Amino acid sequence: MTKDWHNSCRQLLDAGRKAVTWINDPANASTLGIEKRSVDKRLRRMITEATKLENSVDRPMCVGVFGPSQAGKSYLVSVLARKGEKPLTAQFSGIAEPVDFLREINPGGERESTGIVTRFSLRPLPSPEGFPVCIRLLSETDIIKILGNSYFLDGDPKKQIPPEREALQSVLRDAAQLAATRSSQPNDNRLSVEDIWDLQDYFERTFEGTRSIDALRIFWDEASQLAPKLSVTERAALFSVLWGRLDAFTGLYAELVRTLSGLGFAQDAHCPIESLLPRTESIIDVHTLLMGLGQADQPSLQIRGAGGVVMSLPRPIVTALVAELHIAMTETPWPFFENTDLLDFPGARSRQPVDLEEQCRKTESNGLANLFLRGKVAYLFERYVAEQELTSMLLCIRPSNQEVPTLPNMISDWIAKTHGATPKARVGKTTVLFVVLTMFDTHFVDRAGEEKADPGDRFKSRLFSSIESFFGKSHDWPTDWTPGEPFRNVYWLRNPNYPAESIIEYGERGRETAYRADRKEYIERLRAGYLRVPAVERFFRTPAEAFDEALKLNDGGVSYLAANLGPVCRPDLKDEQIEGRLSELQGQLTAALSPYYVSNDVDKRLEERRQVCNAILYHVQRLGAEQRFADLLAALQVSQHGFSNVLYDVQTRRSRETEKEGEKRDRRPAAPVSFTAMPPLPGAAPLAAPSPVPNGVTAPLRQGSANQNLAQAAVGFWIDVMRSNAENDVLGQYFQGDNKLALELVGELSNAARRTALDNVVLKIMDRISGTVTEELDMTIEKSAFACASTINRFVTRFYFERHAESQRPIAPTASGAAVPVFAERPAANHAQEIALEPSNQQYDALSEWMYAFHRLVEDNAKSVDGLDIDIEQNSKLGAILGMVPGVGEGSRA
Repeated sequence: MTKDWHNSCRQLLDAGRKAVTWINDPANASTLGIEKRSVDKRLRRMITEATKLENSVDRPMCVGVFGPSQAGKSYLVSVLARKGEKPLTAQFSGIAEPVDFLREINPGGERESTGIVTRFSLRPLPSPEGFPVCIRLLSETDIIKILGNSYFLDGDPKKQIPPEREALQSVLRDAAQLAATRSSQPNDNRLSVEDIWDLQDYFERTFEGTRSIDALRIFWDEASQLAPKLSVTERAALFSVLWGRLDAFTGLYAELVRTLSGLGFAQDAHCPIESLLPRTESIIDVHTLLMGLGQADQPSLQIRGAGGVVMSLPRPIVTALVAELHIAMTETPWPFFENTDLLDFPGARSRQPVDLEEQCRKTESNGLANLFLRGKVAYLFERYVAEQELTSMLLCIRPSNQEVPTLPNMISDWIAKTHGATPKARVGKTTVLFVVLTMFDTHFVDRAGEEKADPGDRFKSRLFSSIESFFGKSHDWPTDWTPGEPFRNVYWLRNPNYPAESIIEYGERGRETAYRADRKEYIERLRAGYLRVPAVERFFRTPAEAFDEALKLNDGGVSYLAANLGPVCRPDLKDEQIEGRLSELQGQLTAALSPYYVSNDVDKRLEERRQVCNAILYHVQRLGAEQRFADLLAALQVSQHGFSNVLYDVQTRRSRETEKEGEKRDRRPAAPVSFTAMPPLPGAAPLAAPSPVPNGVTAPLRQGSANQNLAQAAVGFWIDVMRSNAENDVLGQYFQGDNKLALELVGELSNAARRTALDNVVLKIMDRISGTVTEELDMTIEKSAFACASTINRFVTRFYFERHAESQRPIAPTASGAAVPVFAERPAANHAQEIALEPSNQQYDALSEWMYAFHRLVEDNAKSVDGLDIDIEQNSKLGAILGMVPGVGEGSRA
């Protein structure tokens, strides 16, 4: 590598940790206001991602082979990992003879045989004597994600009841009582606050839109503080709400995590050769998992974990915990293996919703093991994407309709991380996605009714079902890889081991010898029809060559694919990807901190923000033309039900904290607390009147009042939801996949909310509608939730400019050519003569007023420091932190 990426990552991590310290300094509480918790969470997530990036720096480049189950992946892996016609052999330390991988290790049979990732590499790993098999293990958070994946994607949504607020509060209350008894982290716990934020990000991104995920929004904050203080058994009870408190899932989590704890939470482990041989008992065979997980009297296996600890474990447990098997090859199949590993992923599978409780009761077919396997297979690819392991991908797609509906989103997420989320972001990036259309020979078999059809139709249909319909229906990358240009890195692949007797002649041992003389004209006719198909020209860089290479005897197109793969398997490509990801994370740090840094160069700041504003409004204009502007506004708002959940959580948590503090304090009334708004206690002297407030000054709100806590929580929750929606494509879809621009919009709204003290506006309305002290909690919460929803959602649509005098509002053009103050009252028509002959274009006027109001809002944010209690020393510290990010220094406030 040409650059010290470790140093760059560590510099970013250092800046991130200093930023967390700055955020949590009490001196900056008034500067951050309601956004403190949200910014702290964003920074910790950035630190987690930067840590993953640094961990990936020293790992070799990787080509991943992925696709639906039974799509021809196994054949492609086998021919890429072996040299010519020689068998693929593996070398293990202490084992004299190489082991034939396909014959002796890989599970046999025409079935999906493994539930792990297999890494083929020329780099042997060091291993202790007697333990030559090198494996990578799942982590505790991996296990949680796998169980959650199975619960949400394998469970019948009709039978999944979202957790009740009272049930969540009960679980959290129990966990809080247990955590309060400990002053340090238990020995069987390695979780951090950042791990819980990572879990929240995974669950909300992967399963967003489900009722349970919405209900769980109140869970994560408190869980992040409690989980690192709990034992395995206690954590099992806490996390059980993530999978509907299914006892079988909770028990499996506890068993697997206890095993990890015994192994010292090792990331890598080692096993004896007996873990793979004989292959009928191998730990990589799904049969070992399916037939034994959760069953008694299973054969055991020694495994060596962190610090040299050795445990004897049931084979199914080891199989469940293995994420990756490392195979050291004995020969170099292709030149690119000198600096690249090949990763064979288990095939993606379609998910059929089932009754999870009933499935877990099926002991004969081991329903629990099946569910865990489905979740694990789906999650492993997501893990390697998140850890930036995949430098390039060979995506195998079989003919006919596709049956894995989750696959397009999985591929799109990987494209966003490696190439960029938008066509513009992908400009200049090396294309490292190879779409491999397998089973090419099936197109040379005439089906009934095809004899007289256009010979190009079969190829047109294939490209439609495999690419245009499947991936292009919900994502733009097939047709708009870069602006105005389609994706053009598609290949055909044929397996010569499957006889294509309709067009090819065979000799000894099934070797292909020649094309059938009587079918050469037929092949040429199909070739000519193929080259006339517009989609062929669109997706193939060299259509004729791709066709001819796939028909190459005893090759089937693999040499052509490998020749094109070689040039992208170069170290500088990994540098390019690391640099892109590092820049993205640096941008996240800057975006999180810069709104709180006050610069002297306001003009520069104003010009920068105007440019961003125009980029946002360009898309708003487009949404108006597409009749989707209202959808954008709705995506920026939160329902009354959503506010109700978070307010309930705040109220009940406050009650618990009050009770806890009450136990520690003397029971006598605390003198400093003022109760001037309350009647005196019976028999007590009348309370003194409060000190008068000077004219023109608003009395400061007493910190910690019940309604103030609710108002601050509601505005903070709204900002969190918007930011989560921007990060998870809910908002990005309105900006043609540009999540960064969606985050800019959210940033402007949250800055304006802080600047205008939106929480105080909500508080005043709450105080106005507050009930009596005898009012039931549920009624209080619902009234408060109504106040939050109506006030905050109105802020989204009008930014509260209607509270200003019309002379102080921005001016917007109307459809009739007039210019009016935004959101001005329109005169009502009291009789027919006051109704204009031509109807007004209210849609145009509403869009125009919002756009011009938003433009003013952005300018006011850039020019104003209202709401910021500027501490020169703290501001200087923040400037120094921002200065640690390349390209961001004194004077920046982006």
